[in-house]
Amino acid sequence: MMSNTKLRKSFVALLLFCATVISLMQGGCGVDTMAPPSSSTTVSGVAAAGKAIRGTVTLKDSSRPSRIRTTVTNADGSYNFSVNGLTPPFILMVKWEDDNATTLRLHSLAKKHGRANINPLSNVILAEAGANDPTLVFDSNDPASIEAAAEKLMAALQSLRTVLAPMFQLYGYDKDPIEDDFAADHTGLDALFDDVRIYAASGMIIVRNKRNNGLIFSAPISNISAGIFYENNLPVQPGTLNGPALYANNCAGCHGVLASSGKMGATAAEIQAAIAANAGGMGSLSSLTALEIQTIATALAVTTPPPPTPIDGAALYSSKCGSCHGDLATSSMQGRTAAQIQSAINGNLGGMGSLSTLTTDQVAAIATALATTTPPPPATCTSFTYSAWGACQSDNTQARTQLTASPAGCTGGTPVLSQACTYVPPVTACTSFTYSAWGACQSDNTQTRTQLTASPAGCTGGTPVLSQACTYVPPTPACGSCHSIPPSTGAHTFHSSRATCAT
Repeated sequence: MMSNTKLRKSFVALLLFCATVISLMQGGCGVDTMAPPSSSTTVSGVAAAGKAIRGTVTLKDSSRPSRIRTTVTNADGSYNFSVNGLTPPFILMVKWEDDNATTLRLHSLAKKHGRANINPLSNVILAEAGANDPTLVFDSNDPASIEAAAEKLMAALQSLRTVLAPMFQLYGYDKDPIEDDFAADHTGLDALFDDVRIYAASGMIIVRNKRNNGLIFSAPISNISAGIFYENNLPVQPGTLNGPALYANNCAGCHGVLASSGKMGATAAEIQAAIAANAGGMGSLSSLTALEIQTIATALAVTTPPPPTPIDGAALYSSKCGSCHGDLATSSMQGRTAAQIQSAINGNLGGMGSLSTLTTDQVAAIATALATTTPPPPATCTSFTYSAWGACQSDNTQARTQLTASPAGCTGGTPVLSQACTYVPPVTACTSFTYSAWGACQSDNTQTRTQLTASPAGCTGGTPVLSQACTYVPPTPACGSCHSIPPSTGAHTFHSSRATCAT
């Protein structure tokens, strides 16, 4: 029997072997299925591109093969990974869908644990450091590419700061867009992302003004210092925006003129929230920058709204109703009440739902302008314009369509919409024929025949085959053509060796 000492040694050795096997199995696993580590070693940051990105963040380490971890961003774009046991540097990618269901990606790189924001600048910095499209660097699964990019990351950031210096100065930004604190709050760096598009495509780094798509900067990824900066295409600088003009161009169509706007006192935060929620269709203003929204709010910032100006019902009718219902003096809507007009708007009668932005007072003013005792009868139409006459039909008539009638707003009349014509059936070409037998071959080596019938019935033309080539064979002459009959004595002997009389 084995002694107790030997038994204990064998049991300990077995435990060590099992622990080693389990450790090797865990170390080779590429997907993060381990329990959360107790260490606080993390990579965290904010994913944003003018607004917080709601999407999936994927992290790859520099192990061989790479180990991968994924998480989803919070409402403010923030994310957090435990990287305990993983090998730096780490490459990151956030993937999400925009409002058009288009899948988008941005990338970043963390040289070690700590902060690694993911934004358009981190994406192009990685493009320059990796000398390649960042999507290709991430998808390559090549730790050597990640390590090479990490070594060049700081130099890439410095060169980008140099070539884009005028733009960064405009927004007062002098920090590291990857490692420094960052929030998607439409200020600082995030305000810059509100106003410009920064991306890498087709071997180029491109910066464009979001408002007018003007090119601000372009350069090859492999040689960013050779880029060209178009300072005139930078977004409008703070302090030069015109609040009343911005309001007139973007808000007055729904909320009226600035002096009598129902949105007096609205703050920038309230305006931004309405745009984000698409309240009343305000999502269409999502291209406004944070600075422009603040400028509009400043224009609306009055302590006491001015007294309302009298509403001109006739002018409102002309601008909102006249194109469909004619001039006010001859309008078919004479006598309509405010309740009837509002009911038609609510029911979208004849497309009147487009007038849903009219206030109760404005509807009442239009009704007042329409308030007459007896609407005048519409005039009878006396003049018309028409389309061209159509083709003559088999019933010997042709028709046309009435395009307009005058005077404006008239009814009835006698438009001439048809007239007599002579129908000419369409001509059909003959495609099939029957023939007589071919005639004898003539001395010009041709023979002919006669067309007997053609089809389809009533057809004309076509190409009947009435002649063809042949080989003419002359007729054999008789002896009498040369000699008298009967021939003279001795003539038969002369021709006895000839094949024919002709020889």
